[in-house]
Amino acid sequence: MKLFLESADPHEIRACAERGSIQGVLLSAPRELLAGGSLLAEICGVFPGPVIAALGDDPAEAVAGGLLGRARVLARAAPNVVIELPFGDEGLAALRACVPDGLRAHVTRCSTPVQALEAARAGAVYVSPIGGRDPDLIRKIVAAAKTHRLAAEVLVLSARSTGELLDAAVAGAQNASVTRSTLRRITEPNECG
Repeated sequence: MKLFLESADPHEIRACAERGSIQGVLLSAPRELLAGGSLLAEICGVFPGPVIAALGDDPAEAVAGGLLGRARVLARAAPNVVIELPFGDEGLAALRACVPDGLRAHVTRCSTPVQALEAARAGAVYVSPIGGRDPDLIRKIVAAAKTHRLAAEVLVLSARSTGELLDAAVAGAQNASVTRSTLRRITEPNECG
């Protein structure tokens, strides 16, 4: 299972990356900090793997083109940026508009396997079930994606214990996001500096 560090601290990300503890980053920063793109560009310079940047989930912004506009701005920060979009009509519309431009996306809030399949068909590279850690839902999403030969991977959000990580891994999730404190519990003491 690949681990995504939930952080917006370039020093913390670098320390964990240098030790090989993480395979991705899920930015946990207010939208205002990402707006200019400099923090995102700095993090992408520190970590060459996938860096997921959240755009927000205001449907009015998506309808007005704000969500898609922000996605394009953030994606210009670096080629390893993955845009986070919420599942729903507006999020899927933004996703379908982003894919032809080469943008990669992570779709959250999939409450059923069918929603996760719809997001994968629309071009998502990662899908996250709502509530995140239900092994039965994860298992069904993974099985459905495999049956339909869809490449999207399941990203379990905010795993807080080794037990949750194990349950998600056994259910077939390919990725999970963790905080630094959770990462420390599953690696050697002081693994991240």
